Amino acid sequence: MRQYRMVKVSWEFNDLQRTAFTAIFKHALNNGADWFYMALPVGPGVTTKTVRFVNKSYNEKYQDVMHWQVSATLEIQEEVAPYTAEEIADLILEETLP
Repeated sequence: MRQYRMVKVSWEFNDLQRTAFTAIFKHALNNGADWFYMALPVGPGVTTKTVRFVNKSYNEKYQDVMHWQVSATLEIQEEVAPYTAEEIADLILEETLP
């Protein structure tokens, strides 16, 4: 079973970085529809997660000479255990008890 969590992200790009981001979004990520891996600050550290753009979109704002702020909301794909912690404990006890 899969569960999705949303996270807002933003980047500061110069013109060249913005052009590269746009090309990746359009061509490598199928206009933002495809899942991809991204390092995100999750919990106490940084973890690589599987993410995709919500609504296949992002926003960009021209900051000043050759500087852009690009922001988006991403879905994070989370694996959800098929059992609760209590069910897992019961299964372990069943295996270890005579």
